[in-house]
Amino acid sequence: MGTVTVETWGTIPKEVGNLTSLIFLKISNNILQGHVPNEVGLLNQLKCMNLQFNELSGEIPSSL
Repeated sequence: MGTVTVETWGTIPKEVGNLTSLIFLKISNNILQGHVPNEVGLLNQLKCMNLQFNELSGEIPSSL
């Protein structure tokens, strides 16, 4: 499995919840703002999520 590194900005889109087979979500070291959408809780296969070093605000969704 390869790794792709891309610096991104903006917000985490609600559509991330459509990635139901996703196991790892690493979007650290970016310029993401806003909150983590509740739809992240739909990622039933998710084992690891790294969001550190962004500009996110708010609480972690209870759906996680």
